[in-house]
Formats: sequence, C-alpha cells, structure tokens
Amino acid sequence: MMFSLSWVMRCFVCIAFLSSSLTYQVADTNKEPPNVMSSTAAVQCYNNCVWYDDGKIINLLPLQKTDGPRFTAKGSHQFNYSYNPCRSFSLGTPQRSDCFDDVAICMLAENGASYQNIGNQSKVRCSFHRATKTPQLKYVNKQFPEWNATVNLKCDPTRKTVEDATFDVIDDVNNPRLFLLTHNCACPDGCPLKQEDPPTTEPPATTEPPATTEPPATMEPPALRKPPATTKPSSCKLPVLHQ
Repeated sequence: MMFSLSWVMRCFVCIAFLSSSLTYQVADTNKEPPNVMSSTAAVQCYNNCVWYDDGKIINLLPLQKTDGPRFTAKGSHQFNYSYNPCRSFSLGTPQRSDCFDDVAICMLAENGASYQNIGNQSKVRCSFHRATKTPQLKYVNKQFPEWNATVNLKCDPTRKTVEDATFDVIDDVNNPRLFLLTHNCACPDGCPLKQEDPPTTEPPATTEPPATTEPPATMEPPALRKPPATTKPSSCKLPVLHQ
C-alpha cells in the first residue's frame, strides 16, 4: 500500500511539472496587448495572432483578410487548403460545408464537393517549435478533435508586402497537418502593433513633373499709321469777267 501511494505521488509531481513547462498558452481573444513588453516575460497569447516572448512581439494582424481567406495552397490527394490569420472566414454553402463561422484553416476538395474545417480560429494556441525555436500556431477543431493543423512561421525580412507572403503545405498526410507561413510579420518585432496593413504593391518611384514651357513673349501690335492729312480746298477766286 505504501508503495502504491508513493508511486501515485510521484506521478502527480511529474504531471504537475510537465503542465507547468508547456511552451504554449491558449489565446485570450478579449485581452488587449500591452504597449511595453518585459524582457523576462514568458510566452503570452493576447489574441489569435498576437503574442510575445522575451520582449519581442509576433504580430500577424497586418496579414489578415476581411472578406475571405488570405492564402490558398495546393495539397495532395486533390485537396487544397485555405488559411486566414486572425479572422474567421466561410467557404461553400451551409448545407454541405463545415467551413463556416469559426474557421482558420479549411481543407476543400478541388471539385468543390467537400469543405472540412481543420482548425477553429478561437481554439488557436501559440507556441515555439521545440527544435528550431521558431514560432508556430496550433489549431484544432472543437467538434472534431481528430482534425487539427499547425502553422509554422518563418521570418523573412525581405517579404514586406501582403503579396510577398507565402503559405505552403509541408505535410497533409499525417495529423496534425503542417504548413509554413513566410513573411516579415513572422519576425520578432517585424510588424509593430497599431501599424497599417502592409502595402499590396511597392509604391512606384515618384518622378518630377515635366517642366512647363514659358509662354511665348507677347508681341506688341503694329503701330497704326496715321491717315494722310486731308488737303483744304483752294481758296483762290476766279476772276470776274466784265462785259
């Protein structure tokens, strides 16, 4: 009996230790991120796409799309995957689609026959890859726990516009399905909070407006010539003829 009790106590201590050492935290979608980060802070999730570690902010808000998924990538077995950071989207019709309302990643058949939600936006967990220490987002489907996905983030400071971001399928055979999102916003402090969305295209180089030509000098109208003076009729009188 003492041996069993001791074994139970050891298991309890191990479970408590493992629970306290997890490297991710459930997102709090109702909490606003602080303006100043502590360099000693642990990993914290403030919503479904903003978190920080060691004083560095990871902010995917600029990559979200408001009217559908931002990314669609081709997978295997005639399936595609649509993904939108931060904001939910819907695909298909309610009668035959599971990708409605609370959706982060949707697996859809190329022929449009099926739409499967493999990750709820509200159930995201932020974490860091154990081997590479790079940030990642973990999604699950609360109604179908067997469907889940992990989006690994890759920092690329050269990818600054929305169109520069890439979303690739790494493994869609096993579960969880693995994806890779590459952009400057995946870099620590790459996209500060409260900034505007990245530009969709690089702004064109500004050119100087063409110089305006000076108007031709106005010419003075030619001077009018005075009309010739009229001569007065002769005032001489004809001689009177005497008879």
